[in-house]
Amino acid sequence: MAPPPARLGMAVVVPCFDEDDLGRTLASIWRCEPPGCLVEAHLVFNQPEAATAAQQASHEAGIREARLWAERNASPDFSLAVHDLGALPHKRAGAGFPRKHGMDLAAARLCRAGRPGGIIASLDADTWVEPGYFRALEQAFGQEGADLAVLHFEHRLEEAQGDHRLAMAKYELHQRWLVHQLERVGFAYAFHTLGSAFAVRAEAYVRVGGMPPKSAGEDFYFIQKLAPQGKVVRVGSTTVRPSPRLSGRVVFGTGPSLRKMVENPPPGYATYAPEAFDMARLWFDAADAFWEAPEAALERMPVALRGFLAADGFARDVLKIRGNCASLSSFRKAYTARCNAFAMLRLLNHLHEGVLSRPEIMDALAGAFPQERHAGPVEWLLWFRALQRGC
Repeated sequence: MAPPPARLGMAVVVPCFDEDDLGRTLASIWRCEPPGCLVEAHLVFNQPEAATAAQQASHEAGIREARLWAERNASPDFSLAVHDLGALPHKRAGAGFPRKHGMDLAAARLCRAGRPGGIIASLDADTWVEPGYFRALEQAFGQEGADLAVLHFEHRLEEAQGDHRLAMAKYELHQRWLVHQLERVGFAYAFHTLGSAFAVRAEAYVRVGGMPPKSAGEDFYFIQKLAPQGKVVRVGSTTVRPSPRLSGRVVFGTGPSLRKMVENPPPGYATYAPEAFDMARLWFDAADAFWEAPEAALERMPVALRGFLAADGFARDVLKIRGNCASLSSFRKAYTARCNAFAMLRLLNHLHEGVLSRPEIMDALAGAFPQERHAGPVEWLLWFRALQRGC
């Protein structure tokens, strides 16, 4: 690539594999109101070594179409770079390594352009953005200390019908229920973690070693790695709109979950019980107690919680953390970092394996919001979206 232009200030990275409607995503980017800088879009094409003949043909066609699209849509505010990683070995197949490749490149170019505080947005090839997308990011990162932004998202429910539509609604409701309950109990890392709905400063990206090259879940791992070290801004002034498509291209995530639900429809969708979050609060709110008397603090925990903390290594780790901290304030920070989203999910699953029953998502919502009356999952989702966006 040519050296980065002086006007470069933002980049958007889009992993691409077997895409059938990439042009719509590009068009949504190009329709955006330009920020006060140049935006580079990096399309990172890839395919697994075991790709089918049809997928290989799609790969080659996608690259040709993207390059032609770039030629036909030249803009003073947006530029498009097409990268071909070719066939990747099994351990690097998936969205993780291509996303890392693109974000590593974007960070290097922003730093080379003298813009270490520049913004790298992460998007998926089937996700559309609103015209105010880049302006919203510009405003979010204008806040002092902002290192990471997580954006409001809404799957394109109108593209799904029947069982597919119900599955999409219940899946997204579960995502929103989880974050809502974490917010309710005051958890430090209560935000969504979608690869198509976050952005990061280049210097913060470099500081934590960049995106992990995982085949799936790379977005969750990266965001949780950065969140304890920087300020996270929640952006509700714009919406990213992922596809509800059924997909088996990654190991886990929205696409595989939806496919499983549509092919073998469950009677309901089990989620987490509110009581589990109340019990979790006893754990992540106990920093002062563990600083003063760790053994006594552990003994005061409910039996189910105490068993998890011992099995998860928390009881051992907190003693080590306490020994390395010279003050209560430094211990609180380290304690909160140890009570991260990874540990939270392990705890929630542990509590539902033998202590609590998983409620059906519709029952959980009705119990938490008795004043609300909605006909079904789709109607509940529309209401919940507005609640979390702040409408």
